[in-house]
Amino acid sequence: MNFTINCDSQNGHYLFQINGEIDAYTAPRLKERLTSALSDAATKSVTLDFENVTYMDSTGIGVLIGALKMAAKSGCQLKITKVMPRIERILKITGLDKLLPISRERGEST
Repeated sequence: MNFTINCDSQNGHYLFQINGEIDAYTAPRLKERLTSALSDAATKSVTLDFENVTYMDSTGIGVLIGALKMAAKSGCQLKITKVMPRIERILKITGLDKLLPISRERGEST
């Protein structure tokens, strides 16, 4: 599957729709896009739509941790929505579910 990132932005709120596998080859592209959004002083929130994320390795976890740090420094909210059970399990095993709001639906967060 090809890896794509689609981004919509309105009034400082970003929605990233991520499709495919987040691994050592694709994570740098995600990191670049997130860094750009989180570096913008006008950014209020960043939502990562993981509905079509089929796999994530430790490189992807590293990108999420880096994004969390950037969001905390800038006072921006970062969350993940539409998480598939296998990806949610990875987030729970790593403890990221305690630091990052995640949900299976777009409007719900845990």
